[in-house]
Amino acid sequence: MLEQANHPQTNRRLLAYYALGAVALGVLISALPPLAVMWTVGGTALAVASLRMPVLAVYSVLFALPFRVTLVAAGPVDLRPVDVVGLIAVLAALWVSVSARPEGEGFSWRDAVREWRPFLAFFVWGVLATGVSWVRLGQIDAESVAEVLRLSTSFAIAIAVSMLITSRAELVKALTFLGFGAAITCVMSLSEFRELGLGLLATSREVTAATFWAVKFGSSPMFRDPNNYASYLLIVLFAACARWYAAISRQERWTSIWCIITIGLVGAVLVVTFSRSAWIGACVALALLYVKSPVASWRYYILAGIAFTAIVMITFFRGIFDTFILRITEDFSAVARIELMRAGFVSTIKNPVFGLGLGNFAVTWKDVLWNPSTHNLFLKVSSETGVPGLILFIAALIRLVSPAFGKPVATSGLIALGILAVVVQSIAVEYLSAKHFWIAAALVLAAARLEAFGPDPAFHEEQEAAP
Repeated sequence: MLEQANHPQTNRRLLAYYALGAVALGVLISALPPLAVMWTVGGTALAVASLRMPVLAVYSVLFALPFRVTLVAAGPVDLRPVDVVGLIAVLAALWVSVSARPEGEGFSWRDAVREWRPFLAFFVWGVLATGVSWVRLGQIDAESVAEVLRLSTSFAIAIAVSMLITSRAELVKALTFLGFGAAITCVMSLSEFRELGLGLLATSREVTAATFWAVKFGSSPMFRDPNNYASYLLIVLFAACARWYAAISRQERWTSIWCIITIGLVGAVLVVTFSRSAWIGACVALALLYVKSPVASWRYYILAGIAFTAIVMITFFRGIFDTFILRITEDFSAVARIELMRAGFVSTIKNPVFGLGLGNFAVTWKDVLWNPSTHNLFLKVSSETGVPGLILFIAALIRLVSPAFGKPVATSGLIALGILAVVVQSIAVEYLSAKHFWIAAALVLAAARLEAFGPDPAFHEEQEAAP
């Protein structure tokens, strides 16, 4: 763990900064007095604790990821719990970076920039392309500004997370907190599905499109979009597998049982999201894990998971299969996405260098398309940042998913499999600024960095020096 400065004057000054930030936060959300008090007190406590143990901010970010409760809304921009604790994580990372420590020890912002170079290259180009579009159009749209803010926030929090994870033990605990948050929301989702979805299963032969979409969007109470929730679950699924491997290696019996329960909950909710693109992404990642796994006994579990997913898709929801897959030409969602993707392709051809600018696809096509989004992550990137932006984005993705093709049973490889599943899903959806995606990228980079200096961090507890 990085050494912290213990100068009383420095700590008092930093504490004053945190206190001012907490007061500002309280004023910001004063429209909701109970939440204002709760988040002011909780944020201050977390900030003070982060002075001595900055990684606490990371654990809080990972736990808060799925709790997408809007604290404050200003137009298209929402302030959520993960934004609050994410800001504390960024401040903690800044503090760690500038605090006194022996020369050459620790992980500074300069090191982080070097580690995140491919991703920052894409981000800088995207902001540049957006600026060019603002000048060309002669106006700045609120949705475009909001998209830039969302992507900037996601990058800042993700970089802070990768900076603050500096030991093998911290990485494993981070995966634990990620699983805790996911398990709670999964129980909530299953409860919602029990109220709304069991009737659909009982009458699947007579299911209508309206009923299907009502259940689909009603089973993810914390996410407005069940496909976005499914992308989060894909990442958690493979991160939980990494934690399970660690528990087995360390002979942590109860932790292993908890990991199995978490994997089961995440898998069940992934099914009831009815996100077909996420199911395909999960099957691709599981198939790769099956092929690359060096342990024969694990292959039976992986094969069982693939078979279960296939059975669910084809047999269990046979009414949905008949209605939405076999008769795909009558599936409005699937067919209409072709029109949206075509619009993305047209935008790329007409603006091949700088694109339309981040968030401007929706602004440009809002009066033409029924849903002004490309429903394809790669077309979104190319239409909004041009072909150079798409090349930079693909280069960054290759950096992220490469551990999955190397040693997928390592921590970095397993989390990278989750990212690979999301990439496959992104052929039919688009979530460029999703915080869970970029924070998963931070976990992959942190795990790969730790693996480069020794054995796999998931299988070996770091021996911390006694204080």
